Amino acid sequence: MTSREQIRARLAESIEDEAIVIVDLQVKGSRGRPHVKVVLDHRTRGLTIDDCAAWSRRMEEVLDTEPDFPRTYALDVSSPGVEHPLTELWQFRKHIGRDVELHLHPGEGEEEGRRATGKLEAVEDPHIVLEGGDTIPLAAIREGRIRLPW
Repeated sequence: MTSREQIRARLAESIEDEAIVIVDLQVKGSRGRPHVKVVLDHRTRGLTIDDCAAWSRRMEEVLDTEPDFPRTYALDVSSPGVEHPLTELWQFRKHIGRDVELHLHPGEGEEEGRRATGKLEAVEDPHIVLEGGDTIPLAAIREGRIRLPW
């Protein structure tokens, strides 16, 4: 059977729009009936249900032509929800003006990294800036998430 990395590479090749990115891909299920879950995002805007349906059809065409991929499979294509981690500058850029929670890598002598929260004010490669001027290098961020108001 085709490996997860091969599936990801083939599906990524099928995406002609450079603004569309595969942010996560999982292959579960059995060898005879794999379940492929693809999470797509757009670099500057959100994706609609219609976008996901169109990309799902295109990805089905790719999987259907893979000689080593089973003919029986399940495919789910979705956009990331607000719970999906932010790890790339373009993801943070999309959420300027929203509250974020950042989990930072441990510093020297720290067992756990610290956390930072606040309104995302700007993205200045390779840093993000929180309201009040806190500038945090992307490399220091282990994981970022949108902070919901409730």
